[in-house]
Amino acid sequence: MSIIIAVGRYNYLIMASDGRVTQEDDIPIREDCKKLYRYSKNVCVGFAGTLQCCEILVENLRKNENSDFSLEKIFLLCCKYA
Repeated sequence: MSIIIAVGRYNYLIMASDGRVTQEDDIPIREDCKKLYRYSKNVCVGFAGTLQCCEILVENLRKNENSDFSLEKIFLLCCKYA
């Protein structure tokens, strides 16, 4: 199970997550996985799910780092690799 929590107000956002990665049978294989990424000034992304899908999505976000992605475009990219 992954935990990602976010709390936001008018001018701030706080996100936190665990760092655990497990195999399909819930055996922990890693405790230091980065699950939260700041994509831009206004967009933060948190990941839960299979490590491979998350890594593919982060790689694609980084490739397009200088693009002016809207939240809708990021959502569609997430759906493509989920």
